[in-house]
Amino acid sequence: MTGRVNRERGERTSLVFGLYNRIVNPVVRPVLRSPLHRLLSGGLMLLTYRGSRTGRSYTIPVQYAREGNTVIAYPGRAAGKTWWRNLAGGADVTLRIKGRDLRGHAVAVTNDRETIADGLRIWLRRFPSSARRLGVARDPDGRPDPQDLARAAERIVIVRIELREPPADA
Repeated sequence: MTGRVNRERGERTSLVFGLYNRIVNPVVRPVLRSPLHRLLSGGLMLLTYRGSRTGRSYTIPVQYAREGNTVIAYPGRAAGKTWWRNLAGGADVTLRIKGRDLRGHAVAVTNDRETIADGLRIWLRRFPSSARRLGVARDPDGRPDPQDLARAAERIVIVRIELREPPADA
């Protein structure tokens, strides 16, 4: 498969992600804003943020895991994506989760291994099938292996969002 080169990092990004952003995302956004949101909103939310250089508002569908007032977004293959970089220094965001608009503060976490591991624990409780893709073994009770979790935390990015409103549902 051909791809394009991310000049900033010299990495290849898949053509599939470009097509997904141009074809699937424009369909998913209105569904998540509509009464039909229940079809997708169990695992997808809309994230609205401002571009750090342009100041332009962007709204994208993102997979999420939530526990209380904490929402985790995991930009898989983060090197090929740019949206999370706008949140590196922290930014106020709006989330549309399960038909509700919620405000919060988001931070893209790239170097704090403990915070990333905590976010991964939340993610894996919500999406246990992600453990294999992340290289994290699970014990018979479903808990992630601590060493595998630490290794995964060294190579991934998470976006941690703290909601300003109290949780209506976790």
